[in-house]
Amino acid sequence: MMDVGILHLHRLIAILYVLLMLLLLVPLLINRKNLFTTFKGKTKIFRMVLDTLLLFTGVFLLWRSPAGLSAPMMVKLTAILLMIFFFVLGSKKYNGMFIISALIIWIYIYGISKTHNIMLKPYPKQVENITDGKELYNTLCARCHGYDGKANFLGAKNLIKNNFSQEHIANTIKNGGKIMPKFDYLADEQIQAITKYVEELKNK
Repeated sequence: MMDVGILHLHRLIAILYVLLMLLLLVPLLINRKNLFTTFKGKTKIFRMVLDTLLLFTGVFLLWRSPAGLSAPMMVKLTAILLMIFFFVLGSKKYNGMFIISALIIWIYIYGISKTHNIMLKPYPKQVENITDGKELYNTLCARCHGYDGKANFLGAKNLIKNNFSQEHIANTIKNGGKIMPKFDYLADEQIQAITKYVEELKNK
């Protein structure tokens, strides 16, 4: 469950980071340079710690993720580096536009985290026309269970070692589990296709 703890820490750091950007942006918007300089000086070490932890936890999750160096993950990592660059530049140059740019990038990063899609296409739209079990599994399930069903990422069950019935698998897909999100937007035929593919993985 270390993955889950690191993920929660990563999310907390991301929230603190955006709050810090907003706090630095306010003095810029009201043209209070002295206030900005004072706040920047007092938060310098805190900002360095956040930068380091954000990158460390992000790289750790990238390393552990079954998706690995997929396009969305690489774009997300690049966006994080860009966000930090604009934030640091805005702080040094006393330029609100750079910090606003960092905030916009943060919103984009959040969108990728929620959709795992560069174009921020929601999951229901990504799979609405897919009926193949393997393709559905790779799109929705492999990021935690792994392409072989053995990844155990973010607390996901090992689908190969567990003797789940097809009924249990289908019910969990539809309604979710303790950690697993529910996929109740899937058609029954899609759920059955994923269930059948999981059984094929177990027999490989």
